[in-house]
Amino acid sequence: MQISRVNIKNYKSMKASGDIVIGQEIYALIGQNNAGKSTILDAIQCLFPDAKRGVEYKDLYNRQEDVVIEIEFCGITQEYIELKMFSEQIEKHNSELKVAMENNEGPDVIAKKMKLHKDKMDKHIQAAIDKYEIVDETMILRLVVPVKAGNIGKKYIETRSTGTTISDADAKKILPVLKIIPAIRNPQNESV
Repeated sequence: MQISRVNIKNYKSMKASGDIVIGQEIYALIGQNNAGKSTILDAIQCLFPDAKRGVEYKDLYNRQEDVVIEIEFCGITQEYIELKMFSEQIEKHNSELKVAMENNEGPDVIAKKMKLHKDKMDKHIQAAIDKYEIVDETMILRLVVPVKAGNIGKKYIETRSTGTTISDADAKKILPVLKIIPAIRNPQNESV
């Protein structure tokens, strides 16, 4: 899984970023001061519940508009979903198969257990694909922070096409842990 596109509205220095396409070959954001590099990274962190970055009043570009941070993820394969969301069930199944083999259960019994597990996993994976609206290994999640009368409301994450709300707990299930590595700066080389 990787981020393939970001769109930021009303967050810090970004009134409306438009689509920021992130190719597979991008490893760093480089640019002059006040170009929005940190804003992009901060906005991405806001969508990831583990990052614990929120939107504060001072982060609003316009204090009368909602903040919307939309991120498109690609490479969400069936294997990714299995490993990220169902690794415990797979481990349990493998342990059960090992016990069955050690107990010399017949090949028909083992084959039946394998088929039942595969059918169950297929249903779980399809449920995840439906829930997160994954199409062609792509998922789009949108963080919305409502602003009313200059006050920040409770943030929520939604899917793009139907606007189904995804809880932080559900977002954690599908999203990887996000690690942001800050730039190593030498203040002597910074421009003023």
